[in-house]
Amino acid sequence: IEDGSWDPEGAWGYALGRTGTTALHACALATIERVQSVEAATALQEGSVRSVGLNTAGLSAEGLDTAGLNERVRLGLAWLAAHQDDDGRWNADSFMDHDPEQDPTDGAGEPQNDIGVTGLALLAFLREGNTLAQGEHSAVVGGGLQWILEQQNPDTGLFGEEIGVGFLYNHAIATLALTESLARTKDEMLRAPAQLAIHYI
Repeated sequence: IEDGSWDPEGAWGYALGRTGTTALHACALATIERVQSVEAATALQEGSVRSVGLNTAGLSAEGLDTAGLNERVRLGLAWLAAHQDDDGRWNADSFMDHDPEQDPTDGAGEPQNDIGVTGLALLAFLREGNTLAQGEHSAVVGGGLQWILEQQNPDTGLFGEEIGVGFLYNHAIATLALTESLARTKDEMLRAPAQLAIHYI
């Protein structure tokens, strides 16, 4: 923003405005938000609100429905897992192919945004504790990361192609998912592609 600081909510809003808000975007973002709510609620209950990055605004330690929040996270992750393609990506324009024929989801996006929505979906799983090595959805994370890595230009570090106005947002979201995975697993195989992706930014 104008004063040089970083406004993540504004950035997400701008990116979604540019790439089109689909059910896939919405589910990934809502799940990430609910994971953060669970973290914040738990921190409040344990008296550890010093934890960096937890938004405790509007929350109190009394009457918190952490069980309900956890159930919503579980359902969100289950929906995302069910809509992952066999090659590991989340497909922005045809994710509804995974729906029952009698109850398809609408809101198709643009295919050039597969990089970004795959990154968002991965962040939802990673924030809930799933990694390459652990968690109920470790295979989902592995498939998504593998697909993202296959989209990286080995010379420039860019994920995908320079298509449209949102390609850099898609690249940044994929880079965030990759670095989040690296931070959680310390898997050295991710370090070089993550650094290359950062250099592109």
